[in-house]
Order: sequence, then C-alpha cells, then structure tokens
Amino acid sequence: MSKIGNYVVWCEEKGYTDEMGDPEIGHVEEYLAEKPKPVKAFKVDVKWTGTIASFQIEARNAQEAQELANKRLDMESNGLIHFDTKEM
Repeated sequence: MSKIGNYVVWCEEKGYTDEMGDPEIGHVEEYLAEKPKPVKAFKVDVKWTGTIASFQIEARNAQEAQELANKRLDMESNGLIHFDTKEM
C-alpha cells in the first residue's frame, strides 16, 4: 500500500474523516508520531573478557537490540557484561 493509502486507512480507523468520508489533512503529525519506526539491522557483541556471543538482531534502535540480545542469552550472570552495538 502507498504512503498516502496508509494514511487514509489510519484516518478511517481513527474516525478522522469529513462528511464525505475523505480523510482530514490536519492529523499528519499525529500519524507520523504513531507510525512504527522502521526496523534496522544491528550487530550486538556481548562481551565478558572478550566476546562471549554475537547475534544478528533486527530492532528499531540500539537499546532494543541490546534487550533482544540479552533475552537470547537466556541466562543470568553474576559478572559484568558489556554490550557493543553497531548499526549495520
């Protein structure tokens, strides 16, 4: 669907239409604020005296990439772990 089409559907779902059912133009900033951020690729190296794991992670930002990498480790640690995250 086109970007305009996505906006039209969003307006219809929110009830932002005029008497003729056409979308109202004045809600673009709200639409952009609610629009999901694009997914980017991140490489997350989890380090503890060297890299102990490396994951290819798709996330919306570096913080989310680190949280997902931590979940993938599926373990708890009593030591210090450092996350080195780079956008691909």
